[in-house]
Amino acid sequence: MFQISNESSFAGLSFVPVLRVSDWTLTAGSGEKTVYVRFKDASGDTTTTVKRIMYKEPLRYIPEGTAIKGQGSAVYYFGFDGKIHPFLNSQTFQSWYPDFTKIVYVSDVKLRTYPIGLSMCVRPGTWLVKFLSLPRVYAPEPGCSLRPLRSEVEAFILYGTDWQKRIVEFDPFAASIYKVTSFDVSDKAKNIVDKDRDGLDSAKEASFGSSDAAEDTDSDFLSDFEEIEYWFSDPNDADSDDDGVKDGREIAEKASPLGGDAIREVPANTYVHPVGSLLRDVAGKFYYLARDGTLKSVSTRSTDVNFTSNNFQERFAVWPPIRFKTTPPEAGSIGRASLEALRPKQTDAAGNVVDL
Repeated sequence: MFQISNESSFAGLSFVPVLRVSDWTLTAGSGEKTVYVRFKDASGDTTTTVKRIMYKEPLRYIPEGTAIKGQGSAVYYFGFDGKIHPFLNSQTFQSWYPDFTKIVYVSDVKLRTYPIGLSMCVRPGTWLVKFLSLPRVYAPEPGCSLRPLRSEVEAFILYGTDWQKRIVEFDPFAASIYKVTSFDVSDKAKNIVDKDRDGLDSAKEASFGSSDAAEDTDSDFLSDFEEIEYWFSDPNDADSDDDGVKDGREIAEKASPLGGDAIREVPANTYVHPVGSLLRDVAGKFYYLARDGTLKSVSTRSTDVNFTSNNFQERFAVWPPIRFKTTPPEAGSIGRASLEALRPKQTDAAGNVVDL
């Protein structure tokens, strides 16, 4: 009978019949390994043999673009830059991977051989981001950029009636890894002022009677910019057509804020989905909004390999509630495991969007 262990105490082990060949797993990582074997004869006497060996863990090829995890709780993205990029929370991970089945597990020793890079950001076209105690909601875009949504109306137009279910809330400290874009058109050299940073300068707001200190002067769930530039409603009157329903609420009900017929199309050249969005048409076909501004055909089913190999998730697919009058042009299709879709992007120190 014998026992085999990586510990001299043989704690919790029972004696088993001696085998001519016995498989054994060493402790993780490279270095000196000690294996203890204790034999017991028919009289009950025991003899212990100690074997020490130097073991070098073989290099395992891990392809770039893989999610990896050591013995701790942290999960990382192994980038094409040779660095591992941590996921700060489960929501960020879930925006890139539908589940944990694609994670590659490595020893902590191997994990420490990789330099740590920038943290991972939410994948564009998935969640909407909000920071705790702050009201603004953002749409993630490539390069760890966050584009603020102008209003609840924009959220509805882009994501439908369930847009609030897309929101994930992060601690404000997480904002440091993102680049928040702004609509501010202020220009000191040209004496242009935009106090509320809504994309309308003070002169234009004054001409329409709206406030340059508030993005939504009349509190109708529709920003001054949208009222003036998109819908031509009155930014000073919460109910432009005096029908008892606020302008923003009317649009959410697919009714014009100016009265008359129902809204059949989103005004041309107004709202735009973020790059990386997964769109679905009325026939159920999926499209990917690429960086060049074109729509790439994906598949007709969420079970097709072009869909699954790119880690797309049907729950993030967008079916706009109101048809867009102008849509991006279609140009080809997206292939299996496309780097266009799968490869995260960061903004470097020079402001350039680079692939990880």
